[in-house]
Amino acid sequence: MFLVILMGGMICQPDQPPLLELVNASREVAHGNLASGSKASFQRRNAVLTENFNRMIASIQQSHANLIKAYDNTLEGWAKAIAYEITILKPI
Repeated sequence: MFLVILMGGMICQPDQPPLLELVNASREVAHGNLASGSKASFQRRNAVLTENFNRMIASIQQSHANLIKAYDNTLEGWAKAIAYEITILKPI
């Protein structure tokens, strides 16, 4: 049993630093830093994980930009409606 654990630790050891970097990057994202991506140099088997993480960050950034744009458009629409009410429908 000890030999199995030792061999597993030796096999997984090269992946630890890049995975720790990915964990740290995910913590940054959780705290609102969407500019944080992972630049970890993974072995081939873990490259998919990094690519998906970076795609997720890009998707969150795009959703955030779309939300801000929709909010700005809503404010602009309300401002136009209020301006119309003030200029066209003046109180008597």
